[in-house]
Amino acid sequence: MTTAGEITPAGGEGAEPWRQFTSRQRWLFLLILFLVVTTSYADRFVLPLVLEPIKVEFGLTDTELGLLSGLPFTLCYALCTLPFGRLADRYSRKKVLLFSLILWSVMTGLCGLAQGLLMLFVARMGVGVGEGGAMPSSHALVASYFPAEQRGTAFVLLASSATAGTFIAFAIGGWLTDLYGWRGTFIAVAAFSIPVALLAAIVLVEPTRPEADDDRARHFRDDCAKLLGKRSYLLMIVGISFYGMFVHGPVMFIPTFLVREMGLGLAAAGAQYGTAVTIGTLVGTAIGALSVDRLQRHDLRWLLWLPAASAALVSLLTALAMSMREVGPFLLVVGIIYCILTIAVPALGVAAQRICGDRLRGTATSLYMIALTLIGATLGPILTGAISDALAPGFPTDHLRYALAIMALPLLAGALFWAAASRAIAADAVE
Repeated sequence: MTTAGEITPAGGEGAEPWRQFTSRQRWLFLLILFLVVTTSYADRFVLPLVLEPIKVEFGLTDTELGLLSGLPFTLCYALCTLPFGRLADRYSRKKVLLFSLILWSVMTGLCGLAQGLLMLFVARMGVGVGEGGAMPSSHALVASYFPAEQRGTAFVLLASSATAGTFIAFAIGGWLTDLYGWRGTFIAVAAFSIPVALLAAIVLVEPTRPEADDDRARHFRDDCAKLLGKRSYLLMIVGISFYGMFVHGPVMFIPTFLVREMGLGLAAAGAQYGTAVTIGTLVGTAIGALSVDRLQRHDLRWLLWLPAASAALVSLLTALAMSMREVGPFLLVVGIIYCILTIAVPALGVAAQRICGDRLRGTATSLYMIALTLIGATLGPILTGAISDALAPGFPTDHLRYALAIMALPLLAGALFWAAASRAIAADAVE
């Protein structure tokens, strides 16, 4: 394996960072990043799986569950992702990623040691702080490892780590929860990160990057103004805020929905939901890996057309799923939803990287993730829980079902903003 000290940029000073690596190295690095991001999603989604036993133990309402599953994580994530992104733009992206991985793993383990709601809340805040460094550094590394014409495939494959992490959290986590309780599940998932951290430390290489003379003098305000001054980028992250309300709202409550309204046990709910998500995402990954790069070569606007069309379709499919009373058909539609999102949503990450250029990759991803989490992932669970509680007097058995259906509406707003952003991306793109 080539080490950091042995790498010489091909093409001399100012060469594109990806030219430093062979094709074999790039795909090996992507595999390691896939594993790292998988641990972040596994740690993140253990909590939604065990919301029902936590509710019973602490006597919480659905609104309080929404607050617990969203606010402590998303607030700290949003506050920390930008500083981590700035560090990734100026210093070692590999070191930022490793520090973040260690931090979110330790805090996930502490969630399992929580003896009260306050300690669990604080530990989830720590998970949010750590995971704030995951996406800025991993997206920046992928963009530096791969040329623009291959990034669509690379981002689709990296995005599928969300499914791998979700499967670990739900399918394996449900089994662990039956055996060891929800606290044991947190500790076991945190332990999974130890070998992954060792692999990342040994294998990943920090790319040598061209640096302008005034790079250190650049100010955060100037960089944000440069990015947000691009119409396509601004409209894109507004759309991501609405998208975040869905993926961090109703999606977080589906295991609880399967237990409470579909009558499944926790282990069965986790296994069946995890399987549906995994199959849907694997199919979506295969389709997306074959299509996203080809579509963007044909017309750059496909990077936003594809997510817009998928969001509109998924909102309709969600309403259909919530009208179903049988577990099998419901999970079939859920699998289709994940397939569609997996095909299309990674295109947004590619679009952001095409717009920002090499020196603002971490900052661009950070602003993207702030919109997804601070707005979307904070409001989504709270609104879902609040709507469920508000509907409970009139619909004693179906209030959560109707709340999940209503929370698909923000996807339509996201689709409109992405469609509008597509009109400006060609003019805004740097690469």
